[in-house]
Order: sequence, then C-alpha cells, then structure tokens
Amino acid sequence: MYRELFEVRRWMYGAVWIGLIFSFAIYFPSIPLSAIYEAPKPGQSWEELLLSLASSESSSHALVYWGIVQGTSSVVLDLYIFILPLPTLSKLHLPMGKKLQLLALFGTALLGVAASVAALVFRVRLLYSEDSTWEQARLAICVVVENNVAIIVGCMPIIANFMRLHMAELSIIRSMRTKLRGSSNNHSYESSKVMPSLPNGTFGSPNMPRRPPHQYYELTDSVLMQTQITVTDEDRLRGTNKYPNQGDAGIVRTCLALSALLGERKVAVPGSSTYNLSLDSYFSAQQSAIHPACIVSPETAQDVSATVAWLTTKGNSCHFAVRSGGHTSWAGASNIAGGVVIDLRTLGTVELSADKSTVLVGAGATWDAVYAKLDPLGLSVNGGRAAGVGVGGLTLGGGISYFSPRYGWTCDVVSNFQVVLADGRIVDANATSNPDLFVALKGGNNNFGIVTRIDLATFEQGLIWAGTVYNALSSVDDIIAEFVKLNSRDAYDEYASFITTFGYSQAQGMAVISNQLEYTKEVENPPIYKGYLSQPSLRNTAQLMNMTTLAKATAALQPVNARALYRVSTLVSTAAVLKAAFNHWNASVPAITSVSNIVWALVLEPLPPAIYARSARYNALGLADRTEPLVVVLLSTTWSDARDDQHVAEAANALMDAVNQEARQLGAFDPYVYLDYAGQHQDPIASYGAESVNRLRQVRQRVDPKEVFTFQVPGGYKIPDDKYV
Repeated sequence: MYRELFEVRRWMYGAVWIGLIFSFAIYFPSIPLSAIYEAPKPGQSWEELLLSLASSESSSHALVYWGIVQGTSSVVLDLYIFILPLPTLSKLHLPMGKKLQLLALFGTALLGVAASVAALVFRVRLLYSEDSTWEQARLAICVVVENNVAIIVGCMPIIANFMRLHMAELSIIRSMRTKLRGSSNNHSYESSKVMPSLPNGTFGSPNMPRRPPHQYYELTDSVLMQTQITVTDEDRLRGTNKYPNQGDAGIVRTCLALSALLGERKVAVPGSSTYNLSLDSYFSAQQSAIHPACIVSPETAQDVSATVAWLTTKGNSCHFAVRSGGHTSWAGASNIAGGVVIDLRTLGTVELSADKSTVLVGAGATWDAVYAKLDPLGLSVNGGRAAGVGVGGLTLGGGISYFSPRYGWTCDVVSNFQVVLADGRIVDANATSNPDLFVALKGGNNNFGIVTRIDLATFEQGLIWAGTVYNALSSVDDIIAEFVKLNSRDAYDEYASFITTFGYSQAQGMAVISNQLEYTKEVENPPIYKGYLSQPSLRNTAQLMNMTTLAKATAALQPVNARALYRVSTLVSTAAVLKAAFNHWNASVPAITSVSNIVWALVLEPLPPAIYARSARYNALGLADRTEPLVVVLLSTTWSDARDDQHVAEAANALMDAVNQEARQLGAFDPYVYLDYAGQHQDPIASYGAESVNRLRQVRQRVDPKEVFTFQVPGGYKIPDDKYV
C-alpha cells in the first residue's frame, strides 16, 4: 500500500523493501518453531501437549523467548511503518478535510502500535507468571486488536471509495448531503479552481470570449475508485476517454500527486473552469480540441522543478506538454491528449532591473504585457510583434521583431535564461554559466528543459509609425520591386520593418495585397516607404502609436480560435522568385474558395543579413555562412470547419511545393526553416545544418542524458537523428 501511495522518491522504494524483508525475517521463523514446540511429538496426544504447555513445570521457554524477540521487533516495525510516510505527508498541501482524514487514519494506526506494545509486556510477563493461561489470553486479545487495526487501516481508502461509488447515489444519502451542504459547495469549489491572475492579452488571456464550451471528456467512475480521487455530486467527473500513455489509473494518480504536491488550485482537472479556460485560450482550434488529463499552472520556478521532478521519477512514464502563449497552431505542439500540460502563463511576471537596462520576464508572459510595462517608461525590447504570443516560445525559436533590423533575432538580445532541467535542477544559462546551453536555447526549442524566465536587454524607444496599406493585385510588380529594393544592402534602413502579404478572404470574396509598414522612429510617412505610399491604395491605416497598441493591432489581423495551418520556406530575395511565388499563390486560390471562412495568405518577410548575421555564431540557427538578403515566405491560412482540414492541408502542401520547386530552378531556394512559423511536419532544427545540430546533440547529452524532453515531451520540434542531417 505504501508503494502505491507514497512512491515519490527512490528512497521510498528501498524503505518499503527493507520493511518487507524485516517483516519476513520476524514472522517466518515462527512456522518451524511452532512445528517443533507446539505440535504433538510422535505418540503424544494434543491433550497431553496442551497440558504440558499450560504447566509451569514445562521444560521449554523457547517460544516465550522467541515471542519476546518477535514482539520487540514488531513494535519497532510498527513504529517504522507509522513514521515512514511522515516526511512525504508533511510536504503535501491538503485542505482541512483531507488533513482530518489523514489524522483519523494515522490515529487508528496508533491504536495498533499501542496494542503491539501491550502484547510485548504480556509476553515478558509469561516468563514469570504462575498462570500462563491468563497471560496468554490477554496476549491473544492484544494480537487480535493489532491485526484488526492493520486490516481496518489498510482497507480505509478502498472502503471510502466503495461507499462513495455505490452508496452516494442512495436517495437518503443524497438528501442528507444536500441539506448539509446547501448551495455553497458549488461556489467554494469553483472559487478554489480559479487560476491566478494572468496578463491581459488577445488569445493568451482567459478573459476573452470564446466559442461555445467543448464537451470535454471527464474521468470515469472506475478510475476514481482505483485512484482514490475525491468527488462530490456537483463536480463528479464522468466520461469515457482513455488515456494513451500511462493507463487510466496511472495518469489520474499522477494528477492527484501533483495536486497534493503543489496545492489543488495549481492543478486543474476536466470539468473545472480553469481547465476549460486554459483550453479555450489556445490560438488555434486544433490545439483547443485536445484534452489533457490535467493542467498544471506553476507560480514559481520551484513549482516547475517539483512538477518535472515528479514527472521524471523512475517508473513514471506520463507524457507532458509545455505551454507558453499557446500560439503554435498544430495539434499537440503545446498540448497533449491524456497527459499533463504545464501551462506557464502563470509565470507571467515582468520586472525591470534597478538600472532599467534589463527586463526579467516570466516565460509565460505575452509580449503585449511586456510592452505595457515598458511603454510608460520610454523603453522597449526586441520582442514579438503580436499580442498574445508567448515570450518563451517565440524566443526559443529565434524570434523576429519590428526592432530586428537594429538588434537581430529576439534570442540574440537575451542575457540569461533560467531553466528547469530534466532532473528538476534550476540553472542559469548565460555567457559565463552553462554557455553551451545558452547558445543552444537560441533556436533549440524545448529540447533541453523548461525555460521559466528570460532576461532581455532594453533600449529607449518612443512612438512608432505603423499601419497597413492595402493595394490591388494589379500593383504586384511594383510592390515586389519595392520589397526587393528595401531588402537590399544599398537601401537598407535599420529602422524600417515591413511585411508584404498576398491575401484572399472567402468571407469578403476578394484578394488584395497588404503591406504592414513600421518605422521605429517617431517619423510620419518616412521617406524610405515612398515607393509603397505612392502606389494607389485601397486603404491606409498608418499612424503613430506605441508598441502595446501596435502589438494588439497586429494580433487583430488574425482570427482567434479558428482552425489554422502554417507552412514556411526561405528564399533568396529576388524579384523573379517572389513573382513566381505570387503566381503560384494566385493560381492556388480557386482550389480553396469553397472552404468556409478561409483566409489564404502568402506572407513575405525580409530577412536581411543585418538580422540573421548580427550574432550568427552565438545562436543555434546555423546561418553564419549566409551573405545574401533572404525572405521568409509563410503560408498562413485559417478556416472554420474541421471537415475542410484535409483539403486545406493538401492545397497548402501543393502550393509550397510548387514555390520551392521553382525557387530551386531559379537558384533562389534556401534550406533554412524558421522554427516559429514551421508546420507540424517540417523539420526546422535539421535545417540549421550538421554543425549546429551536432552541437545541439552534445548539449542535450550533457543536460538531458535520458532525453526526457525528446521522448516524454512529444510536442515541439526535436533535434534530428544522424540519418536526417
């Protein structure tokens, strides 16, 4: 029973086996001794034997002496069993009701210890008693009490579940419970499950309106009985879902253990409001549709450490996922069916250093929360462009910012990562401490541990001129020419950040070119954009704004909780290959016009050497050998009906395959795959090249030799095997 309830650390296994061996050594010798001294000898009747044993003249006290040894050992063993779980129990965060239940359980066990001590006293008195029958009777009473207490204590948990499962539905029980509880129970239950406050964001916030509630799976009654979960009528967890990785009993036991370890409010179960809000706050419908067994919301790095240490305990095979903002669109990227999700959004602190040169950001914060902290101070960071995107996920994939022309990738301005490793250790990774891990995390995704805090360099920043200019498709040649010119070395302006998109909207029944133009100085209509602004436009939204407003405006360009799919490639920045990409996109539109509410967008983002080469030897992205201006080409599409999933995926693959094939023919294809935009079946880390991949493997071998974050965390993008590089 102790192995079932308290298998928290390896020492517990050893302690339990020591107790079992000790018990065997105490009680097994009683069998041969009883056969020798308490069985009739040849020719002796049972009556003669009993008279002999009852007589004070009996020549042998061997069994009495052995009984004293056995009784003494039994007292020691009872105390050992009683004390063994106390260190574990002392660390559990239990409500008062559970504490009283444990007190009752161990209080009953103390009666057994008292009976064991009394039995030892009577065994000693047998040596000197003139009426051994009387002493043996009292001894027998103590032994019976001791055995019955052991049976009662051992059966208490399953009896409680039996009563709850089979007796709780009796009308008389339900009536009494309703009268005793009144209507306050539902309120208290929901209150206890509310997630700690989260930063306001777009899809990252639990306060945003969502689609109609899902029919989430819930836990079966058979599982509840096996795992001793406590339920009430109001929050009884029902359903038929099967867990894929540890069995029903194993995964629920894991969630219960995490709840006891961290406290109930940090572990959300199916059916609770926290659980539902967490699922609905994912960016894509595919991610929201996955149902984990429970969701852990850590509030400190120590909470993450305790969670990882438990999930990686020997014998625990539970798969888990790690979520920052939840923006990656494909199913299972940061969610997991029937496993444990570690939702880092409760690690959303944003703290400025005393000299204001560095901002310390929890990995679960969103970029709009960071900007909201820094904008009033006239500061900013080289961070993500859209509200709701998580700081952790974007940074570990590289990260492109509106400030990247000045500062490079987002990961390049990180001064320190705080990381929880697979063994639960909390370490810093920076230029002097774990420098190999520091480099590996800059593009290495989730292969090394869970990043809980990221320290970023700040800089002075005022208002930004930004907005979107919409043009007709007939302007495509002029727009592409302007894009290539601004992405060249000659016309490069480190304050200019721009994105050109060819987009079709089924709901609006039209296709346009949209140009997101940003200039990170307080300059309206900057001359660098004269070529864009001189084109006839359908609409122009450009104005001065701060980064918080801009991040929210950027996020508003994409629908939330729609079905979503990304595919990404990298091309050399030439007019010929970009016009070819446009032609393939334009030709693909008729194939998807029947898809309900589809937005079919081919996005061009400049990637000049000033961005990728600035710190290329100090990150894992593998671009140190490039010299030409590049373009990240992203197919970004959203739609509403799951029945269109296969059709959309096939159309997306066909389009990007055609773009890549012609780019190769034109000598303008680059193998680099930007991780933050990658599709589910793309392999961005392999695109970093053999040298970078080999370094990543070496770092993984040092910090995660058992490859916990490779196999026990199936989401994200993994370091490829030798045969793939």
